[in-house]
Amino acid sequence: MPEEEPKVDVHVPSSEDDLLPILVIEELVKSDRPISVDNVSKKLGIGETTLTGHFNALAEEGYIEVYGSSTTFVVSKRLATLATDVLTK
Repeated sequence: MPEEEPKVDVHVPSSEDDLLPILVIEELVKSDRPISVDNVSKKLGIGETTLTGHFNALAEEGYIEVYGSSTTFVVSKRLATLATDVLTK
């Protein structure tokens, strides 16, 4: 009897919701100034309530930082360093 290959769990995004953190980061990177949740909400056509959780999670992990008001953000040094590391390898 042939041996079965081990199954590997691979996560494939099931919807755009899975990509929201990346979309948030893209909007922040493209902006030349701090950007609000409201502004990103309008650009992406996604509700503020949905986006707020993603902004807060990204901030908690250090990828983005609050700037001024609690709903305005910028790219963090951690994310900038990560990008530099990727580009220099």
